[in-house]
Amino acid sequence: LDAHRQVVMIKYPRTDSQTTHDAYLQAQLYMAERSTAGTEYFSRATKERSVAVYNYMGFDRSKSPPFSMQVAAATLLQKLYPERLQTLVFVEPPGWLKGILSLLSPFLSETITKRIQWATSVPERDAVFETILLGDTTNKNKNFPNATPLMHSKGELTSPVSLEHFLVDVPFFAVYDSVPCQRQITEEELELHTVAHTLPKEEPSLAEQASSLWGNFSTSIANSFASTTTASTSSNE
Repeated sequence: LDAHRQVVMIKYPRTDSQTTHDAYLQAQLYMAERSTAGTEYFSRATKERSVAVYNYMGFDRSKSPPFSMQVAAATLLQKLYPERLQTLVFVEPPGWLKGILSLLSPFLSETITKRIQWATSVPERDAVFETILLGDTTNKNKNFPNATPLMHSKGELTSPVSLEHFLVDVPFFAVYDSVPCQRQITEEELELHTVAHTLPKEEPSLAEQASSLWGNFSTSIANSFASTTTASTSSNE
């Protein structure tokens, strides 16, 4: 929960690229409904917004849903929940994400875009989530028992997450850690826990990709020229 007892929803990186349009939309709606129910319960119906955290640590772009699905999800969530978003935080986002958001901007309201925050380093994450979790940044020495390490360097929720526990054992309106997990953590969940706390690999910029492409092209031309020269020399001999 944040400082106003609003739910903080964390979206972990996908581990499988296989999905359908309907399944993807239903998953987004399910999490939006759970976040809304949690905020209404814990705030005693005085609040109705949630904080959404998109964690890109360990992100693999090959497992992203098609762009059309992302557009459909963004459009649908805005129509159904126009004032439900308090803050949208991108943790360790890849460099190209801002380009994707630029493409999505025609489908996003100005209100949404103003609520986006970027956390691209540990100091930035600490500053962003201190404000979200404390309401201000005056208490720098506070520990965070209700935060994971990806949210804050002093976060104390370090255990792997059990999806079955969340879906089956935790009431629909409750947050994950409100019910002690008694289930066995699967190997896949342990792997996801490790991946979700691993800094993403730096992807080359468009300029670097263009430079690399030109370098490969130049090398290919040079090798071709060298081969031609060698063949010509051999035939002259």
